[in-house]
Amino acid sequence: MTNPNLCVNGHNYEDFVQGMLLQTTKLILATEPFDEILDRGIKALDTERVSWDATVAERRKRVPMDIHGLEADLENRRSQAEWLEEGDDDETGEGEGDVG
Repeated sequence: MTNPNLCVNGHNYEDFVQGMLLQTTKLILATEPFDEILDRGIKALDTERVSWDATVAERRKRVPMDIHGLEADLENRRSQAEWLEEGDDDETGEGEGDVG
């Protein structure tokens, strides 16, 4: 009815204990040896993942501000480059239709 919930090196605890008993009586290994190369590879990938997480977090903070600044600059340039018809002078407030 119940399932084993304790593992040792990826094996059920009961199986591990039985394997250890066999190991002492028959001198056979119950588990595989620890793979150092695999462990180093996994740690390297984890370090690279953490580095990428930091890079993405930094970009998520910086890029929206850069885009906001770019939009403001483009809007400023657009408003400076608007063509006004002759006689419409915003600085003086006088136009062609003004008499007087």
